[in-house]
Amino acid sequence: MCPRCWNAAWHAANERAGKRADAGKARLAHYEHAARLAEQLSAEVAESCRQLCWHAAWRAANEQSGRDGEAEEARAAEAEYAAAVAEQVPAALAAALTELAARAARHAACSLLGKKADAKLHRSSFERAAAEVHRLGG
Repeated sequence: MCPRCWNAAWHAANERAGKRADAGKARLAHYEHAARLAEQLSAEVAESCRQLCWHAAWRAANEQSGRDGEAEEARAAEAEYAAAVAEQVPAALAAALTELAARAARHAACSLLGKKADAKLHRSSFERAAAEVHRLGG
């Protein structure tokens, strides 16, 4: 789970920062990790998780770059996929995955904007969420 959220976050943040080459690399890594996950889980769960990470990433990147309308669209899609994940996996795992996606996204967005303290906080929270996902078998 973790590499996919991490790469989606860096793709969106780099895209908003105008770093197209880095964004492209992160996007490719995101899809590669998603394909590997699809081999381990049902296609439905894998796709819901991929979309959750993707929309969380775009919400954070759009919020941090002042694109309120696009952030709201991404937030709505993120909520939709968080609900889908919650229907497909145990509640504790769904909550940890949602937290993981949000924290990866916020870390990347804050990092590229030079918000070091915020980035550090979100990185720490991401690591806690990743440990919880792992503990729960995700």
